Amino acid sequence: MSVDDYMQRPYTRILESDESGGWSARVLELEGCFSGGDTPDEANRNLSEAMSLWIEFQLEHGYEIPEPIDPATRWDEEHTLAAARREAAPAG
Repeated sequence: MSVDDYMQRPYTRILESDESGGWSARVLELEGCFSGGDTPDEANRNLSEAMSLWIEFQLEHGYEIPEPIDPATRWDEEHTLAAARREAAPAG
């Protein structure tokens, strides 16, 4: 598969506002694939570029690229992740 083929797959993009008023963006299935921006649209565009570079690097080095999470189970995975973050966050 090519970079373009992978870019068309339904990977889970997560956008979150940060404390500075900007936005962070990451791909749930692609560990270490993240970006950011001043707006959600900018963060998402930047994430597309980061994702393309991340996939290209993986392919060039023969590393495995994870499959997208099945949309039927995605809700459970995202909410489990959110619950784990809440538990790990300092009380305050």
